[in-house]
Amino acid sequence: MINNREALVWLNYLFIQNKQILKLIEYFGDIKEIFSCDRKEVENSAILTEDKIDFIMSSRDENKIKKIFKEYENFGANIITIFDDEYPKRLSNVDDAPAVLYVKGEILPQDELAFSIVGSRKITEYGKESCRYIASDLAKNGITIISGMANGADTVAHKAALEVGGRTIAVLGTGLNVIYPKRNEKLYHEIAQNGAVISEFPANTKGAPYNFPRRNRIVSGLGLGVLVVEAKEKSGSLITAGIAGEQGRDVFAIPGNINSVYSRGANRLIQDGAKLVISPQDIYNEVREFEEFTDDYKSKEVLTNDLDLSDEEKSIVEALQLGEFSMDEIMDKIELDVQTTQMLITKLELLDIVKSTAAGKYMLKL
Repeated sequence: MINNREALVWLNYLFIQNKQILKLIEYFGDIKEIFSCDRKEVENSAILTEDKIDFIMSSRDENKIKKIFKEYENFGANIITIFDDEYPKRLSNVDDAPAVLYVKGEILPQDELAFSIVGSRKITEYGKESCRYIASDLAKNGITIISGMANGADTVAHKAALEVGGRTIAVLGTGLNVIYPKRNEKLYHEIAQNGAVISEFPANTKGAPYNFPRRNRIVSGLGLGVLVVEAKEKSGSLITAGIAGEQGRDVFAIPGNINSVYSRGANRLIQDGAKLVISPQDIYNEVREFEEFTDDYKSKEVLTNDLDLSDEEKSIVEALQLGEFSMDEIMDKIELDVQTTQMLITKLELLDIVKSTAAGKYMLKL
């Protein structure tokens, strides 16, 4: 006879909807009873369609269920259910909490102190710097970074946490053994070694479009707040932000260039009440659990004023506080010749104040 944990995994592998599984738990109490009860009892619950009941009745195979657990063991992964003590406490309190989590790596008690970061897949250089700046500072303070391992902001956030020796958790929209995007295979294994890669989807589940919005409630549910780095006006990041608000999480956003399509969603969130972020301190000030962290942050302007810069060098810094600019654009703003401008920018790069972007422009380093 199977136990309650095995029953949950079995139902999950039959692709019974998570909300239906939670209702079945409430109805049966001991969910394992669904494996042995008669058909009439399942029908009386009024939770499943006739087709799904047929599927359940024809899929009662204890050996196949044992095989699922063995496959994850061979894969070096764990299965955590909502009945287990190690199930993330914060996640258990959200609506439609996943009944089953497949985990590569380890979820630790310290991961309750976590923060979620999401954003555009086609992130700009400004977005990358902003994301790296915030994620690395949080991670250095022992805050676990939660994201979805997608291209763009997710990848930057995970890598920033790892680079400073922090912990990070990736929530997949695929089965645990399906690495998507494929280019993040190395990152997948690094995250598993320094945190966890998790999924609610059975092994071999492909990256169907509707799976990614589903996983977003887990991304937001694991964190004490959600930061949107960059986002279009219609994007998965805004879906995550909306879910976070419904879950009672604080929503934060980094302001961006009003002319950039990738900033419109984040800017709109700020208009609608999301907390504007220009430094990690803006997050520490708002999240009660982060109050212990230092508040000795200064804006980029104050930091640069503390440096021994010439008036011309300061003029370049002031110009770049408005965004990313090419050499010609900087020259137009500060009215200097190309040789002088290049020399000044080179000095600012050596001082680690300015950096060049892949597009051939220059921006301030945060």
